[in-house]
Formats: sequence, structure tokens, C-alpha cells
Amino acid sequence: VVYVIVLCLSLLIALLTAQPMSAPALESLVRAQERDLKYPNRPEESFCASVWRSLRVALISLLVSLAIIGALTLVEFFLPPAVIVTTPLKFLATAMIVAYDIIDYPLSLHLLGVRQRTPWFRDHLLAMLGFGIAMAVIFLIPGVFFFILPAGVCGATRLVVIAERASIDQPLLLKSEAV
Repeated sequence: VVYVIVLCLSLLIALLTAQPMSAPALESLVRAQERDLKYPNRPEESFCASVWRSLRVALISLLVSLAIIGALTLVEFFLPPAVIVTTPLKFLATAMIVAYDIIDYPLSLHLLGVRQRTPWFRDHLLAMLGFGIAMAVIFLIPGVFFFILPAGVCGATRLVVIAERASIDQPLLLKSEAV
């Protein structure tokens, strides 16, 4: 029993700290992509602020994904034929969570908090869904996550910049004040 509890706690700690601890390295990739695209860089955030922001995003992402996947699993448990519908829904939910996690890096450099990301994510839902599905399919290959994550972050940066330039009428990321 103690072994299971320790195993669950270590998994939870790993899930919550992996993203915040990798944030500074992956954010440097975002800055390089933005320089390449001639997109204005923002002033750097302190290490602690960056880790705190990523920790909040990881926690929200974990809670939302557990709630959605848990609800769909309960539906499957009590209504087994629903597995035909719930399995694709689980994959789509996973794709959206993957997109949310990877898009975190470029959006965090623009000082968008957890609440400010929701409208951005909603406004670009189809792009996020396509990006998330592509990344989720690639991540089905065991171990490839560690090698593809930096490329995914670069792709997410390009997606954010392109989406921002396309919606220049209401530029959310180019505001001069911190959001």
C-alpha cells in the first residue's frame, strides 16, 4: 500500500515539475524562433516567475485532463457500448491538452496568464486542435516525446506568431502592458 502511494506521489510530482523545470530551456527556443520570424521579443521573466507560471499551467492542465478523461472513463464503465464514442473523445481531449501544454511556452513569454490563454485558445480552436492531433499522434511512438518536444515548441511558436499576425485587428500578444 505504501509502495502504491509513493509511486502515485512521485508520478504526480514528476507531472507537475517537468514542464516548469524545462521552461527556461524551451523558452530560449521560442525566443530564437521569434527572432527568426522578426517578431518582437518581450523582456525576460525571472526564473522563479517563469517556473511559477508553468507550474500553474501544468496544474490546470493536469486537473482538466483528469476530469475529462475520468468522466469519459466512467461513462465507458457504466455504459460499455459508449466506448465507440468515448475513445475518440479521449484522444481529442488528449490532443487539446497536449496543444495547451506546448503552446504554453510561446504564450508564457507574452506574459499571458492561465485566464488570458483561454480566450486565445478558443479563438484559434481549429488551429490548436490540428496542432494537438498532430503532436498526439507523434507522441504515440514510445520515447519520441523527448526528441520531438523542442520541435513542437518551435512549431507552436510559429503557430502563435502566424495566428497573431492573422488577427492583427485585435492583437492580444502585442499589447504594450503586461496582461
